[in-house]
Amino acid sequence: MSSAPAVAWGLVAAASAAGFVVLGLHVEGRHVPAWDADVLRFVGRHRILPENDEPLSAAPYVGGAVVAVVLAALLRARRFVEAGAFAATAAGAAVLSETLKHAFVRPSPDGVSVSYPSGHTLLTAAIAAAVVLAARDARLRATAVVLAAAALAVVAIAIVKLHWHYPSDVVGGWLAGIAWVAVVRLAAHPWLERRRRDA
Repeated sequence: MSSAPAVAWGLVAAASAAGFVVLGLHVEGRHVPAWDADVLRFVGRHRILPENDEPLSAAPYVGGAVVAVVLAALLRARRFVEAGAFAATAAGAAVLSETLKHAFVRPSPDGVSVSYPSGHTLLTAAIAAAVVLAARDARLRATAVVLAAAALAVVAIAIVKLHWHYPSDVVGGWLAGIAWVAVVRLAAHPWLERRRRDA
């Protein structure tokens, strides 16, 4: 368990979780950092996305389809440990997106009582990272990185533009999602290493 990948995943999990907690404590209550307000104004002034929730209405369906396709591909390739880690990442992220909001009481810009972290960005970050990690082929992984970055950007801009969340809620979602991915990879590391040795 002391191999370099395990140490790296442990560091990523610790750093992301610490960043999530520190940011949450900073914005808890009604505190709005200056950069939050600046980004809100910038996004509001520019027609980056439609002025409605259309970009987000399809997100659960797209995310569910991506999870199903990738999980099916991993199972078909008999990559059972990676399939388990992928399923745990998606399921755990869904649970965390609902539960972590109650750890920090912070109203959203449109008045919803719990806003930190953004569940949309937590789920997007976790699933996007898990998809990238599942891709073995270099070209496929590069494609996954580009699509993941686009998904992260669209979801983040949309929820800020609609005033569902502050930008700091988005960052908190990203940090929590990355921390969860790292925790799952750290837990799965011994089995992944054994599979690589046996391959």
